[in-house]
Order: sequence, then structure tokens, then C-alpha cells
Amino acid sequence: MEYGVQIFGCMTDCKKDPDGFFRTLASAGYRQIEPCVLFDDPISMAEEARAQGNDFMAHLADILWKPEELPEYLRQMDKYGLSLSSVHVFAKDMLNVADRMIATAQANHITAYAVNCNQETIVSDYLNFADLCKQLAHRLKSNGVELWIHNNGSEIKNRVKHNGEQVPILSAILDLCKEEKVGAQIDVGWALYGGMDPVTYLLQVKDYVRSIHFKDLKKDFATRTDGAIFACLGDGALKVGDILGCLPQLQPGVTVLIDQDASDDDIMEDMRISYRVLEEAL
Repeated sequence: MEYGVQIFGCMTDCKKDPDGFFRTLASAGYRQIEPCVLFDDPISMAEEARAQGNDFMAHLADILWKPEELPEYLRQMDKYGLSLSSVHVFAKDMLNVADRMIATAQANHITAYAVNCNQETIVSDYLNFADLCKQLAHRLKSNGVELWIHNNGSEIKNRVKHNGEQVPILSAILDLCKEEKVGAQIDVGWALYGGMDPVTYLLQVKDYVRSIHFKDLKKDFATRTDGAIFACLGDGALKVGDILGCLPQLQPGVTVLIDQDASDDDIMEDMRISYRVLEEAL
């Protein structure tokens, strides 16, 4: 089994020293990288963020990968036997950048894009989001690229009536998008945060699952008020062995990636530890 890393939580390390970053992950045992790529104008994004006093988003505009940077990053990754498994999209209006996404995919052999739900609006706007995903997936699919939805907690916690029963919003969205073959990238940490047992939810949406993200949460995450809920894999609340154990019941080819948003210590050391936890869990 090959494992990968969604690099959102360690993009600063990547920006500082890409070669050393890829070398470290490869030496830990990883073989796949899922980057976050910004399809909007980074200068405009940073200026808007600073005007709003949002230093985090301004920093994000700098460290997110840009489409034109992909060839060089891929060259460095290839040197260490790392491949690109999929790409997480950052864009205000995904339909507006769909042509750029398609061109980027064709130029860099990208086979899947992952997108997030808007946590502030998904409860009231899930039908519109499903329609957007259908439109985007249709355009991508005709060019050989899949669309996946990466969950957070809100669309798991909140439920809607769909086909006569109360289901998590994400489940309703996936069903609404099934004709366009939209897949799910299930973040098991956010599923747990949303109140679902990760294995139970993976099996509920097994026909849609294309990728699993491991984001461990501190064992007291539900009662914490400081926002510091993330843990190194194996130190938190996730039952890693149980989650990996359900892989045979899912679709073939599901990718498994570490997706740790933040670390109390050294996140690159956490990446090394996380790989060992995955290896030892099976």
C-alpha cells in the first residue's frame, strides 16, 4: 500500500525548501503528494486579505502552489520517486477557472481535482453547491479529469431530508451529483468532528469514496475551546486500524493520505511518525 501527504499543513516548509521537503517525505516512505493549487490571482487575493486584516489568508496566497509552478515542483518530486495523486483547488469561482483547471490538468497529467464545501453557507446553499459540482464535473469529465468533494465537519454534522430520510448534507450532495460521477475525498478526522464514526460513514458512501484523508484529532477535541484540536496520527481519537481495515469494502484504487492541518511540535517529524503509524496499523 502506498501512502501520500496532503500538504496544506506543511506548505510553509515546502515553500522554504522544496527539495528538502520532498526528500524528507520520500525518505519517510511516502510516494504521493496532493498539493493545494490557487487558480485565482495571488496578488489580488493577498491584497484583499490584508485589507480585511486577514494575515493568514495573505500568507496562504503566497504559499499555495500556482499552476505555472507545477512543472518545476513535479520535476523535483520525480527526483525522489514522488507522484502527484490529485490536486486540491483553491478558487473563489470554480466555474470561472474551469478552463484553466483543464489546461493545467492536461499539462501536468492531473487526473482528479478535490474541492471543499463553503462551511459558512453549505447548510443553506447545498443544492446550489451540488449544481455547481455537477456543472464543473461535467466539464472536467469530458477532459478526462475527475471531481472529488473533500468534506469538513459541517456537511457531516448537519442533515437534510433527502429521498425520504434524514442524511448528512454531504451524502445528499453526492447522490445529487451521481450522474456526473462526482467522488468523495473523505477526511475521517472531520467526519469524526461532525459526529460520525469514520468507518460507518465510509461504508455509507462507499460507492463514492475515491480518497481518504487522515486528520487525527486530540482525544478531548469535543470539549476544547482553544481551537487546537489537531494531533499527530496515532496520538489522537482516530482508530487507524479500523479505518484502514474497511479499504477492501471500498472501490479499488482509493488513495490514502495524511492531512494534518497543524502541529504542536515539528510537523515534518509528525509526517514521519504518521507514516509509521499507517504501516503498523495494517
